[in-house]
Amino acid sequence: MPKQFEESWREVPEDIKDRGSQGDNGLRPDAMNKTLLSGLVLTGLGILFLVLGSIEFQKQEEVFRLGDLKATATTQKTIPAFRYLGVGFIGGGIALLVLGYQQRRR
Repeated sequence: MPKQFEESWREVPEDIKDRGSQGDNGLRPDAMNKTLLSGLVLTGLGILFLVLGSIEFQKQEEVFRLGDLKATATTQKTIPAFRYLGVGFIGGGIALLVLGYQQRRR
């Protein structure tokens, strides 16, 4: 093989050098950026919170008291907090996923 061809095959063309490590698809090497990862985590937490549902607990209330005599009632309370958090987290996670994919394409 002639000497001029021996050296030239090792050189990287300029258009590939300019791309850095992006490869052929034009995506940045840090394609799984922080925004995408945050969106996935929030969406996962939202799904988990929707599956858990609501918080239930028992509360004892004093209904009647006369001297040493007292009557208490136990009532069960339900707070749908996880449902609201789940919907909010899924909405925020989807928004972050969309933003992350837009950043990934730039």
